[in-house]
Amino acid sequence: MRADYLIIDAHLHTYQSPEIGLQAKQGDTHTNYCGTMDELLTIMEKAGISKAVMMNMTPVVDMRDAALSKLPEALSEEQRREAEREIDLRMIGAQRVMFGSDYPWFDPIQGVQRLLKLDLTEEEKRLIFSENAIRIYEI
Repeated sequence: MRADYLIIDAHLHTYQSPEIGLQAKQGDTHTNYCGTMDELLTIMEKAGISKAVMMNMTPVVDMRDAALSKLPEALSEEQRREAEREIDLRMIGAQRVMFGSDYPWFDPIQGVQRLLKLDLTEEEKRLIFSENAIRIYEI
């Protein structure tokens, strides 16, 4: 499978041996991958992923929930909806999202396929697959 995009996986984990990888996953997995570099390089080639960055970041959902929890309780329903829209506009958008498979817990090939099927513009796909990572990590 080859995508028509430069793809950078900005969230994955690797381990020195299959045994260490499987131990780290502790049975909490959606794949049979063990997380070794050799395994990852083969998967990256099949998925059309050209680069990988091992970096963990707070998920957007958690950040959104934290922001919502700080809204004053005294807001009217309309004020709350407006505040939520503002939070969403600031936090979410293709310019703030990077593709990350969370390998070996999840399958990078399926992650690329799912993203390609989303109703996104070509520009949004380029931003998510690579341009945001290139801009932020200066790679």
